[in-house]
Amino acid sequence: MVVVQFDRSSGRNSNSSDEAPTWGNSQVGLYQRVSKGTDRCTVRRCTIGGERIQLSLLLDGHGGTEAADHCKLMLLDSFILACDGDPSVASMKSACSSAFQTAHRQVRTMQGSTSGCTAVLVVINEDRWACVCANVGDSNAMLVRDTQDSKPTPQFQMLCENHRLSDNLAEQQRIIAAGYNVGRAVNKGDRGKPKGPLRAYPGGLIFSRAIGNADCADWLLAEPHVSVTLLQPESKCLVVVASNGVWDVLDPALAAVLARRAKDVHTVAAALVQRATNDRNPYYTSEWNVPLDDTTAIALSIGPSARPTTLVEAERKKRQVRTINKVEREQETDGHRAALTLSIAISVLHLPLNGCSISRPPQQDSTTLHAACRSGLSVLPCRRRRSPPPRPTT
Repeated sequence: MVVVQFDRSSGRNSNSSDEAPTWGNSQVGLYQRVSKGTDRCTVRRCTIGGERIQLSLLLDGHGGTEAADHCKLMLLDSFILACDGDPSVASMKSACSSAFQTAHRQVRTMQGSTSGCTAVLVVINEDRWACVCANVGDSNAMLVRDTQDSKPTPQFQMLCENHRLSDNLAEQQRIIAAGYNVGRAVNKGDRGKPKGPLRAYPGGLIFSRAIGNADCADWLLAEPHVSVTLLQPESKCLVVVASNGVWDVLDPALAAVLARRAKDVHTVAAALVQRATNDRNPYYTSEWNVPLDDTTAIALSIGPSARPTTLVEAERKKRQVRTINKVEREQETDGHRAALTLSIAISVLHLPLNGCSISRPPQQDSTTLHAACRSGLSVLPCRRRRSPPPRPTT
């Protein structure tokens, strides 16, 4: 990790010079495919300690929507309140943990609800060039670095930890060490054979960390995994936050390639959701290939304001050059073809090259002449220059 010294009074990197580029406001795009109606997301811009902050929150509810609805309304406010005017990286890390724990306690005390939700909170400090990501559950976020690079495989890194029990041995061991059970559900219709993903009991949840779920014991934690990424001030990056409806289907490397190809953040989010929906395994779909789970993606373009907001500028310029060359070649070919057609038309009509008048009306001309006219060339009648009258002799 790069160590950078910050000046709290200015909110800027003390090692940076006056020529360091200034980040503009982050560009945000959102796309969602609704099936169950349990995914929630929200974005917000705010100022903490005089520094510009971009917040993005994605929630995936289960067992009802009460937990996700509550977190959508309250979690960002809890984060801003916990920062207490301090925009430093350490303060934002602590505020993420405090906001998740507060939401967990509030949801668990809701009467008549045992719902829960996974959560991913991405915090971008645009004045410190810092990205803080906190998560519980199996939703994830990805950082695609230097989206203007023309390399075929972009550099990317996952920002979250997957708390699904089937994919996290450390969390399995933690729950078992605490005296609780981890195993697969047993369906009576399958002759008592365990089936499906790993679950923790009591509660039967497939995650080791989430918000809410009052029917689960104390093995369920709301303490988030928090990652900090300090970025170069001149680099332009892309952050993708998506529910498990995307990550269960798409490999992160493929998602990074799809994201970098898109022209803007709205297209990024749409491309990921649509590709995940089309490639989904039939096990996760009902009849007519309708997904059984919601699929949601948030895309954020971050970087210097001097850079264009579109992604992969180098590739776009290459495509423009290829298109221009192709058009020029087509124009040259069309011009050669049109000139050849006109030459044939003149030969068929026996028109003299030094100028003539067409005796027949245009509708009676040959089809070859009309083809020449349709190609963009015009055949105009030429008149001979009359000789001046002889001068009178004196």
